[in-house]
Amino acid sequence: MRFVDVFPYNRDEYSQVIWFFEECIERDFQAVIDNYAHGHQYSFESCGLNLPNGEDNIMYKGPFAWAGDPSSDMCPDEYDQLDFKMFIICFELAAKVFLLNNSSYEYPMRIFDSLKLIRKNYTNVLWLIEHFYGAEFYVCDNHGVCTGEHHGKEWGEKWYETYGKLLYFDDVDQIVEAQFRQVSLKIKGIYDTIA
Repeated sequence: MRFVDVFPYNRDEYSQVIWFFEECIERDFQAVIDNYAHGHQYSFESCGLNLPNGEDNIMYKGPFAWAGDPSSDMCPDEYDQLDFKMFIICFELAAKVFLLNNSSYEYPMRIFDSLKLIRKNYTNVLWLIEHFYGAEFYVCDNHGVCTGEHHGKEWGEKWYETYGKLLYFDDVDQIVEAQFRQVSLKIKGIYDTIA
């Protein structure tokens, strides 16, 4: 099974997100999920999933993915942008795909522990404001040049009013289970016809 098989959003709009999760499933999934669970990012040379912070002068909804040459100057609207609910759903689905494809994986409980931490942290708006939209982050202009200003409390409050208060996580499990079940049944049907 591949991550793209279970991806629940418009594949044409999120090709960079799909690329990133395909890469981390194929490569070092444990390290990737551990990093994001603690609020750190993890990038491969060919793609990355960045976490928003005060260095971005645009109110990102949440993580944003890139693919291709990481040294290229990309405008914010060229990134695939996720909100935090989509981010959690993607990691839950990626973990399922990884464990299905690696049934002999030695440390499945470590992955489950990281998933729990992702769910705990990224559904806590106060944690998000503190870690990604807080006063310690500097403001940059459209060219990535630091202006010397701090975002401050107002930045976090503006993000919350624009995006944070609209986040709704109660149906994450239903979305993940329905998506995975649907694809599993389809794959089983293909195997049944082959057998």
